[in-house]
Amino acid sequence: QKHEQIKAVLSKSQHRELELQAQIAEVQSAHVSLQDQLSKQQAENASLKEDLQGVKAEDSLRTSQELQSYKDEVERLSAKLKQCAEHGKGSKETLEKSMAELAQKHEQTKSALSKS
Repeated sequence: QKHEQIKAVLSKSQHRELELQAQIAEVQSAHVSLQDQLSKQQAENASLKEDLQGVKAEDSLRTSQELQSYKDEVERLSAKLKQCAEHGKGSKETLEKSMAELAQKHEQTKSALSKS
């Protein structure tokens, strides 16, 4: 009878050990799955970070180009005004037109830069 009791306890113990091994396997599988998800998320984050840096660089370049374009336009119109004034060839209408162009370009640039 004692032998049967020992056998029953041993059987119960082996059964419990198998249950624990199954739980350990489940936890290990979940751990691997989570590590895989983490790796994918980190890769996606790195890609998004790269994209964001690219967008910022493009934005900065575009703003810089718009600013240079504005400076060039101001220089051109200023030279035109100066030429008109120096040679006395410019009529009042030509001067006003150049001033209006300059003011319009200034407003367009301010608007474009404020959007950036």
